[in-house]
Amino acid sequence: MRLLTTLCAALALILSSQVALAQDTWQSSMSPSIKFGVRNKFGTGSQQLTFEVKGPYPKPWVMVVKVNGDTWAEATFPQDFKATYTLPGKHEWIAKVEGKTVASGEFSYAYRAQKPSTR
Repeated sequence: MRLLTTLCAALALILSSQVALAQDTWQSSMSPSIKFGVRNKFGTGSQQLTFEVKGPYPKPWVMVVKVNGDTWAEATFPQDFKATYTLPGKHEWIAKVEGKTVASGEFSYAYRAQKPSTR
């Protein structure tokens, strides 16, 4: 009898946990970002491309990528630039090859990331 009671209690516990798992549990995340890209439409060979983002912060963020042929080079701001601290406002992105600007654009960034601790 004791064994039967223990088995019934264990079964009830298992069934109740399955019911709890079956309920909807929604999660969300948000990461404000800007994605831009460039390519050399008739490119052959390999080139080094430098993306630069200038904004309200005193120094620009820079990312260097290797581009092969006519493939796209893409960047996502702020993630790809390791920009741990950003300020809202007008930003400009520039793509350069051998110091020459090959593409550029502007965007408004309204998200303020945390300033890193200086401890």
